[in-house]
Amino acid sequence: MKAEKIIGFGVLLWIFMMVWMGILLFAFGIQGSIEQLSAAPLIIHLVLLVVITSLLTKAYYNSRDKMDGFGLGFSWVVIAAILDLILTIPLYIIANGGSYAHFFSNPWVWIGWALVILVAGFTREIVRR
Repeated sequence: MKAEKIIGFGVLLWIFMMVWMGILLFAFGIQGSIEQLSAAPLIIHLVLLVVITSLLTKAYYNSRDKMDGFGLGFSWVVIAAILDLILTIPLYIIANGGSYAHFFSNPWVWIGWALVILVAGFTREIVRR
């Protein structure tokens, strides 16, 4: 049950972020990549990522499962990377003229993934108290 729950919450986090990014790109009329966005919408995206990650981490720890928070965040990043490899990059990035290298060289991707690990880890420490 533990693995299914981790995977389920990781997929849910990825879906929330993909839907939000789609709304963000649509709202700003962007047809290409997130590099076309100014810093303000990307910062809003990261703030929402922190909030959603924190809420999902708290929901995960409402059960008996007590995995390390940083490990949980890392697991979610691995799930997101796999889903990005399978879905996001081929269906959106490459379709708009990008590449795998283009996606993985984007610092916003790495900042987001680092935030997931840190927020899940620190939220776990807060919930533990």
